[in-house]
Amino acid sequence: MSRMSRVHPPRAVADDAGATWLVFEERALPHERWRLARTPDWQASGWLVFRSLGGEERRLPLPPRWRAITDTALRALLTAAASAATTE
Repeated sequence: MSRMSRVHPPRAVADDAGATWLVFEERALPHERWRLARTPDWQASGWLVFRSLGGEERRLPLPPRWRAITDTALRALLTAAASAATTE
């Protein structure tokens, strides 16, 4: 089983439909990084996870200083993560 490190406590943000999403940063633990050798570079440096209370999950490359951005900007990232999930 892969273990990931959550760096900070999650933030909560509501999407346009009113659903609540927990947003948190994950990074591979040092002993797990070998698994990321064949994955996109952004995954090796960490990613931003959006997890709905219903269990849906979306991921994006980790934006700089994401903890300091507004909820409006975080909702925009959630929308971008949804778009990225549909193109994979």
